Amino acid sequence: MTYIKKGGDLYVKKERPQAPQEVAPPGIGKEVVTDEGIGKVLKVNHHKHTVKVQLEAGRTIDLKWSEVALPDE
Repeated sequence: MTYIKKGGDLYVKKERPQAPQEVAPPGIGKEVVTDEGIGKVLKVNHHKHTVKVQLEAGRTIDLKWSEVALPDE
């Protein structure tokens, strides 16, 4: 909670924005589901929060961690 002074002795209570939840990256070699189909993680970039995925058709794409999901087991 943060209080902001609004002139004189009037204070307004303001909610602090929540920090975004960290999304854990999938591991290298893991099978993932993307909007373009199922693929395998080739590389994880921790600085950019991206993964390089090789799709079943052989093409590779770079996606954000939040754009891939582990398949339902």
